[in-house]
Amino acid sequence: MAGSIIIQLPDEVLIEALQQLTPERRRQLFQRVDAKLQISAVPFPIDALNQLTGIIKAGGDALEESERLYDE
Repeated sequence: MAGSIIIQLPDEVLIEALQQLTPERRRQLFQRVDAKLQISAVPFPIDALNQLTGIIKAGGDALEESERLYDE
């Protein structure tokens, strides 16, 4: 955002400022914040998953692995 600055406010100051707004204006601001926080799913072709096989190890015996790490 051109011409923007970032400021940090104590919670109490932010709450007081929000309380001075009309309920409608607060709702609009919260909707804008929520919209920016939403995560959108990206479709991934199922064939591409085959390329990922074997890259990471998932599963196993957590107890055995933790004992091995502890013993080392």
